[in-house]
Amino acid sequence: MSLKLAYVGVEASRLDEWKRFGDLVGLQPVELPNALCLRMDEKARRFILTEGAADDHAFSGFEVDTAEEFDRAVEHLKQANIPFETGTSAGAELRAADRYVTFRDPEGLQHEIVFGCQDADTPFAPKEPMQGYVTGDEGLGHIAVNAKDYAACEAFFAKATGAGLSDHIFSNFGDSKVQVTFMHLNPRHHSIAYAQFPFETSRKIDHIMIEPVDLMDVLKAQARVAEAEIPITITLGEHPNDHAVSFYCTTPSGFRLEVAANCIKVQPGAWEPTSYDYFSMWGHRVAG
Repeated sequence: MSLKLAYVGVEASRLDEWKRFGDLVGLQPVELPNALCLRMDEKARRFILTEGAADDHAFSGFEVDTAEEFDRAVEHLKQANIPFETGTSAGAELRAADRYVTFRDPEGLQHEIVFGCQDADTPFAPKEPMQGYVTGDEGLGHIAVNAKDYAACEAFFAKATGAGLSDHIFSNFGDSKVQVTFMHLNPRHHSIAYAQFPFETSRKIDHIMIEPVDLMDVLKAQARVAEAEIPITITLGEHPNDHAVSFYCTTPSGFRLEVAANCIKVQPGAWEPTSYDYFSMWGHRVAG
């Protein structure tokens, strides 16, 4: 089963601020009658922001390429005894997709298998000129979500989607550890990560990562964000596992956006997972 992260839905309370934020980081805001979308390539939907108080993850869609693959993915959920629901016509319109089904992981997050994600009628045209994003067969980027039991989420997501383990990071945090699992579905190092912290977190989602083609566009985005006095929560640095050179900033919904470049690729089925005890090879200093 070949999957890629097609879109992320967010229930957001400040859509006007998200529109400005999208322009600053190099995305293209598109207003719909009932939502705000942020484009990053030829696809009509990547970030789907609907009005609401949660300011958190609403759904994430993982796309298959063909109707036959979609049917096989649904049958796989049945055979794995994973409860799912068929998406509605209104939901398909919001997602600009033909068909989708929804299921929930052990943390209660809604994930979706989707087919027929539509292209937009016009070319991608961000306010700030840039070289584009790494998407295509690798999808939107990745999502990192908070988990009370990362191992249970890892086992479930592998069972539901066939995702492979990329790595773990087990890093000291006071007298305890931060425990993170990174999982791949395609050549992107990870399309989803589950992070278990030794404390309660305020949101389901920790961050969304987008990957400009050119590192210079990461640096320009960081400069625009700083100039606009949007908090940069983690400074520029390089991760040891996917080698992303990135920075993190606060979105209008309070979780983080990671803007990264130079990420390595994996070969599904032939990748050897490993573990790290640190999050950065250099940089990535936490603000404050």
